[in-house]
Amino acid sequence: MSSDIGAEWENCTRCGRCERRAGIFLPRRSTFARVLVLSETVSAESQAAGVPDRILVDAVTAIERECGLKQGECVGDVLAACGTDAPTPDDVAACSARFSGSALATLELVILLGPDAYRLARLAGLLMNGNWQPHPQNRGVAVVHALHIGEAAVAACKYLVGTKPARQRKGPTLVSDDDVAQVAGLLGAHRFTSKWTGSNYNQVPARGVREHLRGRTLLAVAPRKDWRFVVVEVLRQSAVQHAAFQETMDQLVKLLPGAIALAGDNGGWVYVPVPSVRYIQAALYLRAFLGIHELLWCDVGCDGSLVRVSITAVSTGRLVLPFAGGSRFVNNKSNFSAQVQQFVQAVQLDKGQLYADIVATVREKCGLRSVWSATTKRKIGQFLFANSVAHLKPATLPPNALSSSWSSALQVLSIPAQDIAIHGSSTWDSIEVWAAELLTELGRRLPRDQVEALMREWAAERQHAGLSRGGSSDVVRRIDMAVARYYANRTGVPVRFWDSMKSHVSRNYHRALQRGNGLHFGQRAPRAANQLALPDLLATAFSIAEQFYRGRINERKIWEERFEEFTGDSTASDVEKILTRHSWLVMVRKAVPDVAPRVYRLASRFWPARPHESRVYAPV
Repeated sequence: MSSDIGAEWENCTRCGRCERRAGIFLPRRSTFARVLVLSETVSAESQAAGVPDRILVDAVTAIERECGLKQGECVGDVLAACGTDAPTPDDVAACSARFSGSALATLELVILLGPDAYRLARLAGLLMNGNWQPHPQNRGVAVVHALHIGEAAVAACKYLVGTKPARQRKGPTLVSDDDVAQVAGLLGAHRFTSKWTGSNYNQVPARGVREHLRGRTLLAVAPRKDWRFVVVEVLRQSAVQHAAFQETMDQLVKLLPGAIALAGDNGGWVYVPVPSVRYIQAALYLRAFLGIHELLWCDVGCDGSLVRVSITAVSTGRLVLPFAGGSRFVNNKSNFSAQVQQFVQAVQLDKGQLYADIVATVREKCGLRSVWSATTKRKIGQFLFANSVAHLKPATLPPNALSSSWSSALQVLSIPAQDIAIHGSSTWDSIEVWAAELLTELGRRLPRDQVEALMREWAAERQHAGLSRGGSSDVVRRIDMAVARYYANRTGVPVRFWDSMKSHVSRNYHRALQRGNGLHFGQRAPRAANQLALPDLLATAFSIAEQFYRGRINERKIWEERFEEFTGDSTASDVEKILTRHSWLVMVRKAVPDVAPRVYRLASRFWPARPHESRVYAPV
């Protein structure tokens, strides 16, 4: 039997936290609960989804398992049911009426979980002489304070509740030398990193692989060369991820036939065999494929608030070794050595058909050419960004809703970036990600001081998830740090060179206009004069020039899509001629169709740059 307290608290305004919440966390309680585990508060996504945080779920599960309690005899709750900042004693006192109902009259023990939970409960008046006191029938209930559910908390629960000893846990997995050799053989001589120590090694030590397979540590490879499999990590850290875990695993297994699915208590991993290709290339294709099938994000909402949570991840720089955290094959009861052998054979014997289907789907969806290039990477990134903000409503504003500076800045942003610029961040965890996207688009067009002012205004004036409009100083601080990091990683173009480059581009552009009714050279059909704009040409020139100075090499391959980055499709030939005709950019080698692009260099008078000289970061 369970009790629902939601009706009374759906529109609660008992404290100021109601102004900065994504929802109200109101768990269902059994009427025969014996142990209550209380943490301080829950995350915004847990409030929106109405499910507990993973730490609370794990605590309740551990108490039930170790103490032999039946389902419903241990329940989890929080001292403050909403809000995104740290609760105060007054907030907890206003929320304490939730604990006075008859549903908790059978309690025998209360566990306060977290560093400040006991202090908050005491100052809020929930404790008297160290005992729990909200309900008249349970004022003599003992209270235990624990930073986590460890041996001490379990021992106290066994003693106070009088439960039977828990069953003995299974011993660690027996790992043979052959198992270690087969897993290490998949990696070759690639470097790997330890998640816990951060150490780097040139070779994979057998002892490290053995401890990884036994579930005692976690090893992650840093792939730098060709690779034979890509991993999709199915996240299980947060409340929403935990609730969606099984459904996500089932969808991936169905979507990726031939992939190898492993699952454990800490999450799941789906390994996709690929032909021998660069890992970052395969990882980006796979990430875009998951975006096409809506398996990157999960949307949850409550009280009109929407929170978007990532449920899968495909890292481009870190690959977790198989069988991490005690994970095993899904729906496979064979012994561990047999599963290792099955994994190795699946990778080695794969013909690459699944990966070919993934690449074909992504190329068709994103309009990509057959050859991998920097432009391919950029277009996939643009698609993933648009996919991440697809849940937002179209950016429509009443007159005078934005400042004049932002109204003009919107004209240089893509449609997805305009949505973020107007709506703000729809989930707290993604504010830095979307700020980086805004910075990337603004920084390519506008001067640094203007970008800094726009981003500070965006941080303070937009409605970010879980925060009231107008001004969290923490958000402004985080955005200021993001802006500083962005420009610290930029190279820019020396001022003395850019002034001359800009002059060359402007002169060639106006000469092309004077040749007739179009921008054309030689015998090509004329193009409408208004189809290419000078600001777009300058942005293209600046982007290419900065690429040279960033790489510190005066010879680079440039695909034709790079010339269309700001001017649109089918403009590469005209743009290339304007940038190279008696100008600062010189072609040194012709292209090989569908194999290699043209190679360019900067004219000698534009190379090299001097250390610490004045630079410009936008085509102004």
